Amino acid sequence: RLDEVIYQKRTEPKEQLDHFYNETLTDYINGVDRKKTRSTQDTQDLLTELSATSDSYTGTVKLRLDEALNKSAQGFAESGLLDSGARFREEGLLQRESQDNLGDFNRRQTLRQKQATTGLDRTLEDLALGKTQDVRNLERERATGIETLTGQLTKESGQQYTSGLYASL
Repeated sequence: RLDEVIYQKRTEPKEQLDHFYNETLTDYINGVDRKKTRSTQDTQDLLTELSATSDSYTGTVKLRLDEALNKSAQGFAESGLLDSGARFREEGLLQRESQDNLGDFNRRQTLRQKQATTGLDRTLEDLALGKTQDVRNLERERATGIETLTGQLTKESGQQYTSGLYASL
C-alpha cells in the first residue's frame, strides 16, 4: 500500500506542473517565432524599398544623361560643330560622370542590402541560440520543480502513512 501511495504522489506533481510549463514554453516559442517573422518581414520590406529606390535613381540618372546629351548635341549643332571631337569629348565626360554616380549609388545600395541581410541572419541565429538555451533551462526548471514537489508530497504521504500506522499500533 505504501508503494502505491508513493507512486501516486510521484505522478501528481508532473500533472500539476506540466500545464504551467507547457503554457510557458508555448508562449515563449510563439514570441520567438513572432520575432523571427517580424524581422524577416522588416528586412524584406527594406530590401524591396532599396530595390525600388535603385530603380528610380537609375531611371533618373539615365533621363538626366539623355537630356544633357541632347543639350550638348543641340549646342554643338548650333555652333556648327556637331561632328567635332569637342562634342564627343564632352558627351564622353557626361556619360562617364553619369556612370560613376550610378556606380557609387549602386555600391552604397549593395552595402545597405548586405547590412540588412547580415543583420537578419544574425538576428535569426541569436534567436535560435537563445531559444535552444531557454528551452533547455525551462526543461531543467520543470524537472527540478517536479522533483521538488514530488519529494515534498512523498515525504508528507510517508509521514501521514507512518503516523497512521503508529496510531493504529
